[in-house]
Amino acid sequence: MATSPSSLGFSWQAYLADELNQWAGADLERHPAVYETAQVPQARTDQARGVLFSSSNYLGLSTHPALIAAACEAASRFGCGSGGSRLTTGTTVLHRQVEQQLAQFFGYPEAVLFATGYQANVSLLSSLATKGTTVISDAQNHASLIDGCRLSRATTVVIPHSDMAALDRALSDAPDAAIVVSEGVNSMSGELCPLAEIAQITHRHGALLVIDDAHGVGTIGEQGRGIASMVPAHMRPDVLIGTASKALGVEGAFVCCSQLVARFVRNRARGYVFSTAASPMTVAAIGAAIEVLESEPEHLASLRANITRLGAAATVSGLPVAPSKSPIFCVRIGQTTRALQIAAGLAGAGLIVSPIRYPTVPRDAAMIRLCLMATHSFDQIDELVLQLRRAMAQGRATQGDTRLKTNLADADPVPTRKKDADVHTA
Repeated sequence: MATSPSSLGFSWQAYLADELNQWAGADLERHPAVYETAQVPQARTDQARGVLFSSSNYLGLSTHPALIAAACEAASRFGCGSGGSRLTTGTTVLHRQVEQQLAQFFGYPEAVLFATGYQANVSLLSSLATKGTTVISDAQNHASLIDGCRLSRATTVVIPHSDMAALDRALSDAPDAAIVVSEGVNSMSGELCPLAEIAQITHRHGALLVIDDAHGVGTIGEQGRGIASMVPAHMRPDVLIGTASKALGVEGAFVCCSQLVARFVRNRARGYVFSTAASPMTVAAIGAAIEVLESEPEHLASLRANITRLGAAATVSGLPVAPSKSPIFCVRIGQTTRALQIAAGLAGAGLIVSPIRYPTVPRDAAMIRLCLMATHSFDQIDELVLQLRRAMAQGRATQGDTRLKTNLADADPVPTRKKDADVHTA
């Protein structure tokens, strides 16, 4: 970096320009596509049109008539905005009804709604964990969980991904107040965490288990109840964080927990206390999505059939696609330039995918992330596998100046695996 904030004669214009030039020179600058359609298989953006394989609208519910009708009815009754935080004017009867509905569906005494998943994760961890707490965090946790640890000022010990021996050692070395944090379904690879083992070790040490199941809600478990429904009751997370912005087709998040934890969060979580509440329209649509999960199992059945189809087709074709029980499939590439080239090749074939690069993943660990929806057809999935195989064969990194200018959208441009995060103590 040519300049720094402490340099004499510092110029913000020069500093920002230099930072951005270096970012762009490393193929890291993003230019998000602007969507002109809903999140449906046949999508259109200001850059391209094609079959969308990068959306988290896993069940296709964002355009479901029941969700749209619920949102419209709520707008007609309550207006478009909540008008304040949850502790002032932002709590309507819909907020409380849907919180009770979520708690019942996921099998917890209480649920607390937040406007976004990022807000829920940061707010929960920064309120529960204090200066005297130790947080044991999986190395591949999402950026929102990492930032929650940072804001908490707790001692954070980062352990290797899904390493149960390391978890046991970290908890043995931790003081009495400890929290274990992990994703239920890995947001990049689609891998399911070993929840039963994590819970057994965590609870043996008397620690609190927090699981962020953003990508498991609506996609895995009985009726889409997520990873917590796949283990015995005594192995369930003490706190389950879910999102409505993916399989439920809306936006927002919720914390499922005990009544005591819910009471604490409502009074001490700054993101809950000081942020405007989700709009009644959003909340009503979340409630409608839960009703659809319970009454229309065909959406989840279609998604699972598509997951099986892609896994089988990739195996037959010899593609290096990691097996997955979730709608997320990972194709590990390595070089950023090559990942961008492959994504561009797929775009040219009418397929919209997400090239994932640093800082979302470590440097030189770029990947293509494929996201399935219940609304994809088998023909579309087969075409994806065919074209991906061709693009990978042609998408070799070139020598010399390999920078590839592209306007393909990138997913989650935030650091989810930054190994040198300042919260790390191990």
